[in-house]
Amino acid sequence: MSLALKISDVAMMDTAAPSLAVTGRAVPYGQRWLELADAERRSGIPLRTLQRRCAVEWLRHGKARLATTIGQKRCWQVREDADAALMPAKFPEQRRFDASMLTAEQRQVVDRRKLYLDEWWAARKQAAAKGLTEAIATSRYVAALSHREGVQLSRRTLFGWECKYRADGLAGLVDGRRNNSRRGAAMDDPFLMEVQRLYLKPKRLTMKACFDIACELFEGSGKPTHSYKTCQRFLNKLPDAARTRWREGDSAFVAKNEPYIERDYAGLASNEIWCGDHHRLDLVVSDRGKLLRPWLTAWQDMRSRKIVGWQLFADDPNTDTIIAAFHDGVTTHGLPLKVIVDNGKDYDSYALQGRTKKQRRAGVEFDATHAGGLFARFDIKASFCWPYHGQSKPIERWFGTLADAVKVFDTWCGNSTSTRPEDFYRTLKAANAPTPAEFREWLGKWIDGYNNRLHTGQAMEGKSPAVVFNENLRERRDPAPGMLDTLAMKHTKPVKVTRNGVRFNKLNYGWDRPELHKLQGQQVTLLIDPKRIESVIVTALNGKFVCRANANQKVPFNATAADLKAAIATKKQQRKALREYHTHRPRIVDDLPSLMLDNMRREAQTAEPAVATSTIVRTVLDADSTALREAFKPSMRLAVGAEVTSGPTLVEWYHSKAFDDESEESELRQERERESRELEESRKLLQEAFR
Repeated sequence: MSLALKISDVAMMDTAAPSLAVTGRAVPYGQRWLELADAERRSGIPLRTLQRRCAVEWLRHGKARLATTIGQKRCWQVREDADAALMPAKFPEQRRFDASMLTAEQRQVVDRRKLYLDEWWAARKQAAAKGLTEAIATSRYVAALSHREGVQLSRRTLFGWECKYRADGLAGLVDGRRNNSRRGAAMDDPFLMEVQRLYLKPKRLTMKACFDIACELFEGSGKPTHSYKTCQRFLNKLPDAARTRWREGDSAFVAKNEPYIERDYAGLASNEIWCGDHHRLDLVVSDRGKLLRPWLTAWQDMRSRKIVGWQLFADDPNTDTIIAAFHDGVTTHGLPLKVIVDNGKDYDSYALQGRTKKQRRAGVEFDATHAGGLFARFDIKASFCWPYHGQSKPIERWFGTLADAVKVFDTWCGNSTSTRPEDFYRTLKAANAPTPAEFREWLGKWIDGYNNRLHTGQAMEGKSPAVVFNENLRERRDPAPGMLDTLAMKHTKPVKVTRNGVRFNKLNYGWDRPELHKLQGQQVTLLIDPKRIESVIVTALNGKFVCRANANQKVPFNATAADLKAAIATKKQQRKALREYHTHRPRIVDDLPSLMLDNMRREAQTAEPAVATSTIVRTVLDADSTALREAFKPSMRLAVGAEVTSGPTLVEWYHSKAFDDESEESELRQERERESRELEESRKLLQEAFR
């Protein structure tokens, strides 16, 4: 029989006096009830063995019982005389003590205290032989110990040690204030470990909820539990970093607890390092009747914190906006030596790096003979920040400053639903959202004001970013004459020259260029101006200029890459609609009623032919049908005592006639009047006969 079955068999017994309920014998005087955890420590018998012996052996003899604790938990208790190993030792030396469960420091404390007790007992024994009292012997020993080792002990401390030693042996001499033994350590307590596991979860359960759940899990297991206060003290001692990491996540841990390396900007020069990134503004603008949140791409000089270049746009961030903002910065401030950029695909693209992100992660080395990539062409070293680690990009702090500045607009929407104003949608309907041009003008003035405003950052000395940039500009690097225009162009991957020229983004270029005819079958690279896609610049793989090729198709003048992107999307939609035309053709040609009729005809054709059936509807008057028919037959008397003539009713006669002209209707009317007069006369005769 299993242990669980035997516990359930005795669960209904009276636990207040189990010995009387089972055996009828009283508990012997002086015997104590022990919890199984205490019985395990005293006897060394495993907990599972004690539980089995309680259910199988000791319960029937009244030496075990199921008791209810303060927390309404059912647990076993065993009497001291149930087994010899559970009996208290007569002498302290006989009590079990496992020194291996203690740390080296705790074992030293136990040995030292036992040595002091032995010396004290010996001093008392010698003083008693000389006729001296215990108080004199104790005072002399305490003074000698203080003079010899500098240890300050009191008579009360010695008697306290002695009392604990008599009760628990060497285990009583363990220093409970620094009890780091495996037996008393919380790391070996399953209940506390379960509470900690529940507490250190992203669900962020409260301490009380974790305690209640752990109590339910441990109910009926026989394992010891703890009070809520004990669990609360244990959880409060957890490191704050661990609590933040496991309850709030990695982002909160990085922001609150992870140590950071503070940068020293004083050793940098202007234009030595630029930092670039995208940011979606917490503002709604109206772009040709469409409400949207604009994006901002910006470059910041790390030494001076000056915003050197920026671009505002409505679509998602891409490589074109990065190049446009970088071109603005180089035009007014020169080329940087190094850039720190985001780890996204737009910053790690071929147009900027000369190799794709996949090639870089695969270990493909950059080919210096091919002038691919904006940064590679101008000898700019690029470094990538940690993924999902905004602290590694100093420009993120400037984005926070800008986020506070745009709150002056009525259409400020916040960066999340929790920070969004409660009346945002009502205000958005009433407010006049700014256009991108209006907001771009405001943003330009605000950035100029920021660059000329006093800054209190590290190594800024209270000066403005513009002043610090000019003071720390040691060397200005500019592109070669005539190369500034190519800086704003996007460098493509190698493309193959065909008999129709080169192809990029669904457009063909250079079918009439003889320079390309000579390179047919070879690979070249293209320089694309996102603002003008009617032509491209063709270069060899080594960067040598080949020609400028115009588009084979007619492209609108000054068409941009965004226009081409929108046209490609529209073309894809048209192709999709054309492919699905045959399937959706009825919905395109027919109107709604026609479609409904077609569906009904289709269902009628597929359905089985219906068979007509006849059903008689019964009512409560069916039982009196004969009497009703007789009652509805009219009876007319010509005189008193005359026979009643029965025949068709006037209604039946009326419906049996076919009226072809007005004469027949007149005869019917006269007949009705005659019958009415006869009935009236019969009624009067009957009244006179019965008067």
